Amino acid sequence: MSPVDTSPTVTGPRPAWVGLAVTVAAIAFVALRLLAHDGDATLFVRAGDELTDPARGEAAGLTVAEDSAGYDGQYSYRLARAPLSGADRVDGVGLDRPVDRVSRIGYPALAWVGSLGGQRGLVPWSLIGVNVLALGAIGALAASLARDAGRSSWWGLVPAAAPGLLVALSRDLTEVVAAAALLGGLVLLRRGRFGPAAAVLLFAAVSRETTLVLPAAVVAAALLPHLPALPASLERARRALVGDRPSVPLWVGLAPLAGYAAWRTWLSVAWDAPRSFGDPGATVNGVTVPFVRPLTQAVRFLTGGDPVDQVQLLQLVLVGLAVALVAWAAWRAEGVGAPERL
Repeated sequence: MSPVDTSPTVTGPRPAWVGLAVTVAAIAFVALRLLAHDGDATLFVRAGDELTDPARGEAAGLTVAEDSAGYDGQYSYRLARAPLSGADRVDGVGLDRPVDRVSRIGYPALAWVGSLGGQRGLVPWSLIGVNVLALGAIGALAASLARDAGRSSWWGLVPAAAPGLLVALSRDLTEVVAAAALLGGLVLLRRGRFGPAAAVLLFAAVSRETTLVLPAAVVAAALLPHLPALPASLERARRALVGDRPSVPLWVGLAPLAGYAAWRTWLSVAWDAPRSFGDPGATVNGVTVPFVRPLTQAVRFLTGGDPVDQVQLLQLVLVGLAVALVAWAAWRAEGVGAPERL
């Protein structure tokens, strides 16, 4: 995609000020949660005794919930303490699916750096701090994209306020860092800085693999112009989407995809003895087919009589409508590149 002309004057402050506002709001949110829990930062980890040995965890200063599987923040903690340790447990925390968990190393790696090499007393605070800063980055980057579109930079507050990101902030999850990296990659693509964009998108992938949707779209957009001649109606749609040549080179999408594949392959070899803590029947180190889980859940929601299932079905429908609306808007908007539309 061509570098975006950001010269038109638009309303709203500089993106950095939007990012600062989001950071201050995130700090306030964290402070309120800490006040409600006597300042215990390890409650963000959400360790549970089904996956964390209570004796070893509590000896390391972790609060471990009884009769609970806990939540994924306990894996972030364990990896931030010792990113590539092959031990069954670190501070009592085991990995239910080692390859899957370690493949999302981006966020814990940043927390490891922030905790001066995984120092035990600093890790819980570093996990929180990294997510606070990443949430501020989301606000700033989204504000930058809004200005590119000729809108007020205050629109950057919308993605930063996504409820799922607040949940991730409160539970030391990977989504905040992954979303920030994805937005960073998108901004760099729009400015034609393809090398840095490929590197940032690779970091996004090793933070959370779902971000590979953008590199995959870059590859698809680069290959579409080289397809054989299509029927007239499809050919018009293809030309409307990508024109006669790709706006982003193929390698920009291939590099993150290949890098992530190499990372997963190395992990699969390194973790040659898969282990499952908590749920013996769980799929260990498995790669699943995208969208299958939501579809099976939709069938369950349709056939179940539980009111909770019906509410979740409504949520799924609303998400589907939102995605359709965004796709329609992206197709009609000017200045939106083919990878973004895809």
